[in-house]
Amino acid sequence: MTSKEAAVCRFFRWIITPGERVMSMPSVRTPSILVVDDDRMSALMIARVASGLGCRCVTARSGASAWREFVRSRFDLVVTDLNMPGGDGAVLTRRIRNRSSVPILMVTALQGGTPEACGIVGIEDVEVLQKPVVPPDLREAIERRLEATISQVVEAV
Repeated sequence: MTSKEAAVCRFFRWIITPGERVMSMPSVRTPSILVVDDDRMSALMIARVASGLGCRCVTARSGASAWREFVRSRFDLVVTDLNMPGGDGAVLTRRIRNRSSVPILMVTALQGGTPEACGIVGIEDVEVLQKPVVPPDLREAIERRLEATISQVVEAV
């Protein structure tokens, strides 16, 4: 199996039926999301929205605990708050980007909510959402980031 085939197999299961061509079916693997927010209610809301999309969520309350979770597991998306004790979201984003290309959604209460305001200028594949984030907007952003991840894997083949 080539590395490209291995990458695709993370998201698709191959089915071969006698006498038929190879078809791909969506994987039963559940997307995994790391949710990072020091505010328990915000983390719970994000996790509920993601769980409603069929995602498995792991929560962390600080940048430091999120980093420990990140290096232990494989995530398809990280949703992080910007301002937290124990390492803010910008520090966490830089650490993650040095190790992985996983998409990141950064949630912030900063006015403007731009990469410049968040201190993440030049970091690829980070989307900033302005607080308060309403569930429909969050759901749309999570779906968009997960679809982009799957598209990149398929295009690589």
